[in-house]
Amino acid sequence: MSTATPVTLPSTLPRTVDVVIYTPAAELDGGVLTAYCRSYADERQWTVVAEITDPADPDTGLGGPLGDRLGWARVLSLLADGRAAGVITWTRRGITPDSSAYEALCAALRARGTFLVVGGHLASARLYPKQTEPALERTGATS
Repeated sequence: MSTATPVTLPSTLPRTVDVVIYTPAAELDGGVLTAYCRSYADERQWTVVAEITDPADPDTGLGGPLGDRLGWARVLSLLADGRAAGVITWTRRGITPDSSAYEALCAALRARGTFLVVGGHLASARLYPKQTEPALERTGATS
């Protein structure tokens, strides 16, 4: 007769990941994109600490350089203060259409220990910079 090994449950639940939703209004209605990004966060039981949008440039329809966006400055402040561990956005183009600028941003976020999720389509969302959700567990965060 064998005895089963008892299962020990953790005494505390894993902490949720605090994130900011950033949806530049440049691409589509910011409210719709924000709702999709919120759904992405909710599916992972992440806590949304802020929803931030930036207006589109009326001439180009784009968000302009990140350094000139007041909403993006607020996103960076939340990351720097530790009030958020990551950012969810809808498309990479909403951040910047310039590939080298985007890669530089990813490197800067990675150096801070933060992340950017480009949701584009929730079923095929990818984590940037080149992390997987389990990799977030190394920092004590879970998906």
